Amino acid sequence: MESIDVKEKTSRDVVILALLSVCALLIAFNIVLLNQSYFQKKALQKEKQKQADQIAEMQKAGLAQIADWQAELSAWTDIEQSIESMLQKDHEKSLLFLTNAIQKYNQNPLFYYLRALSNEFLGKEEDAIQDFTIYLAHATSSAHGLWKRAFLYYKQKKWVLAIEDLEKLLVIAPDHKDAQKLLQKIRETDQ
Repeated sequence: MESIDVKEKTSRDVVILALLSVCALLIAFNIVLLNQSYFQKKALQKEKQKQADQIAEMQKAGLAQIADWQAELSAWTDIEQSIESMLQKDHEKSLLFLTNAIQKYNQNPLFYYLRALSNEFLGKEEDAIQDFTIYLAHATSSAHGLWKRAFLYYKQKKWVLAIEDLEKLLVIAPDHKDAQKLLQKIRETDQ
């Protein structure tokens, strides 16, 4: 009887040691991941600071135009990665790259248009509308931009705003069948 108790205790001790070993491995793995994340963030911060310092130096030298070009070129790398992510249907990742591009250079309306598409796909309608609005401030005659924003307003039942965009759209593209149908549908619903 006593030998059974000793065997049970020994096997229980072995199981406990095995579980403790697994826990220790998991904790060590998490520490490695946390360190890696920390160092990646530090490297990104260092790169951003380096870029800001370079831009400041160029501006001091009276080369503001070159600084803008450098910022835009830097942003295009993120745009390329964003488009690749879109093609792979990874819209969260695409949104991250687009936001990074806009932080680097916010003067290109195309960046806002692409981010609006990603936001729309992810169901972030308010963010998509905001980005389409910024895009349309620069590209006022974009029929596609007006259509996308009008349709988002329609989905949110913001009839007046949807009608305004649809009317602007039909001035630019009077044969836009979808816009004609949606405008008619809203007016019938509103009555």
